[in-house]
Amino acid sequence: MSRRELLRFVRDDSGCVVFDQRQRLPGRGVWTCCTLDCFDMAVARGALARGLKLPGVAAREALSEEVIGKLRTSVASYLSISK
Repeated sequence: MSRRELLRFVRDDSGCVVFDQRQRLPGRGVWTCCTLDCFDMAVARGALARGLKLPGVAAREALSEEVIGKLRTSVASYLSISK
């Protein structure tokens, strides 16, 4: 898989997990494939928390809502550009 097919999450200075849509934010990053099943598995198994060296990770719903919202915005902007 190429980087374009993956999602990247980073730990910010405050210790929160942030979706790195442009894949350029500084800091420790963790990559998952671009499916909710893969993301759910990474959260459930603790891989996200381990990779980011955090004792726990934000709720799955909060992260997935952020990811879905940002991806929808990107798709909408690409569609408007293509018109």
